[in-house]
Amino acid sequence: MNLYIVRTTAPLRHLLVSLCAALTIAACGGGYGGGSSMGGGCGGYSSCIPTVTLSAPAASSTVSGTVTLSATATAGGSYTVSSVQFKVDGTAVGTADTTAPYSYDWDSTSVADGAHQISAMITDSAGQSANSANVSVTVANNGSFALTLVPDQLFPVPASTATGGGTLSFNSTTGQGGGHITLGGMTATAVELGDAYAGSSSTAIATLALNAGNANQYDLANPTLSAQQRSDLQAGKLYVVAKSAAFPGGELRAQLLPPGFSLQIAGLFGAVEVPAVSSGGSGQVALTVDATGLKAAVHVIVAGLTPNGAELDGGAPGTNGATLATLAVDATNSHHYFNESVTLVAAEITNINAGNWYANVFSAAHATGELRGPAATLTMLQGSIFTTRCSGCHTGTGASLPGVQNLTAGNTYANIVGVASIEQPAFMRIAPGDPDNSYLVLKVQGSAGITGAQMPLSGAHLTQTEIDLLRGWVVAGAHNN
Repeated sequence: MNLYIVRTTAPLRHLLVSLCAALTIAACGGGYGGGSSMGGGCGGYSSCIPTVTLSAPAASSTVSGTVTLSATATAGGSYTVSSVQFKVDGTAVGTADTTAPYSYDWDSTSVADGAHQISAMITDSAGQSANSANVSVTVANNGSFALTLVPDQLFPVPASTATGGGTLSFNSTTGQGGGHITLGGMTATAVELGDAYAGSSSTAIATLALNAGNANQYDLANPTLSAQQRSDLQAGKLYVVAKSAAFPGGELRAQLLPPGFSLQIAGLFGAVEVPAVSSGGSGQVALTVDATGLKAAVHVIVAGLTPNGAELDGGAPGTNGATLATLAVDATNSHHYFNESVTLVAAEITNINAGNWYANVFSAAHATGELRGPAATLTMLQGSIFTTRCSGCHTGTGASLPGVQNLTAGNTYANIVGVASIEQPAFMRIAPGDPDNSYLVLKVQGSAGITGAQMPLSGAHLTQTEIDLLRGWVVAGAHNN
C-alpha cells in the first residue's frame, strides 16, 4: 500500500485522524501532520485543541470603571497562540492581544449597570479557535440614591409640612449625574446639590432645574462631579436641599448615603444631662456612621448659649459614658463644632446602633455639660409626659379611645411603637426613626390632617421642648429604654 501525505482542510484532517486511529497505521505518526508542513506533532487530535481560561475578573464580582480582563492561553502540540480576543456578552471588545500575558483594559461604563458575561477566545497558529467559560460579573458604575427630603435634617428644624423625594444617580468613574426630585406643599426658590456632612452645609455644587412640564419636579441635568466630589459622595457627604422664601437656608434636606452608612440626628437639651440642668439653649447633633470603614463624622450646632467645647461620647441614656472623640470649633461659626474623622471599633458601632451614644456641649456655666442628645429615653418620657399628662385618660380599659390606648407605666411601649393608629390606620402611633409619620407625634403637635383634637385633650398642650424630647426619642429609634 502506498502512503501519501497531503495538505488538508480542517474537516478532512479530522476525518483522517479518525481513520488513522481506527486502522492503527503507524505511518500516520500517531496523529495528523506526521511531520509534514502542517506541524503539530500531536499525540491525538484532542491534544491539538487550544484552551483559554479567564483569570480576571473573579466570578460574581462587582466591577466599575476600567476593568482589567486577563486570560491564560495554551496551544496544543507544536502550535502556538496567535491571539486572545476578549468578549463582553459575546461581543468582541478591543483588538485581539497577540502577546502574553493576555489582557485588555475594558471600560465598563460602555455597558449598562447590571449582570454581564465576560469571556475570551483563543486562536492558534493552525487557525483553530476555542472559547473560555463565561464569567458573570455585576457592573455598578451608576450609584443610585433614593431620597426622602425632611425638615429634621436642618437646624433650627423648619416648621414645615412640605414633602419631597426622588432618586439621583452618579457614575462612579465619570462623575456624570442625573435624576430628579419631586416636592409637595412648598414653593421652592432653589433645589441644590451640596457637598457637606449632615449638620453642616456648603455652597451649591449643582442646581436642579424646574421641569418644564411638571411644576413640582426638579431635574439634575447631567452635572459632572469632580474627583474630590466623587470621593465625598462615597463618604456620605453629598446632600440635596430645597429652599424657600420662608426658609432661605433650607426647608427640606436629604443626605446621600452609600450602602453601609447610617445617619442619626437628634436634638440637644439640658434636661437630658446627667444630672439635668436648666438651659435656655438648644441644639442638634448629626452623626454619620460608616459601619464598614469603622468611621464617623459628627457635627453639632447650638443656639441660645455660648459653648466652649463639645464631644462625642459612648454611653447608655441616663448615664455618663466615655469620650469617643473631641470636636473642634468651626473657625467661622463659634456655635458649630465638628469632627469628620472619628475612628471607631466594631463594639462602638454596635453601641451607636443601639442608641448608646450622645453628644455633649459644654459652657462656662456648666463645665460638665449644658446640652446633650440624643434627647430622651422612654423612661424619661414616661415620667415627664405619659404618666403625668396622658395616663389619666389612656388607662388601657374599654374598647375605644381614649381608654383602649394604654399609656400607663410599663405598658406604653407595647401600645405605641409599631402599632397602627385607630383614627388613621395608615400611620403607626410611633414609627421608629420617622417622627413626621408617627401619628402620636402629629397629635401632640396639632399637625394638619389629624383626626379630632390636638392632644393632650385636657390641660395645656405640650411645650415645644417636650415635643422635641418626644421627637428626639423617635428619631433615635424609639427604643424601649
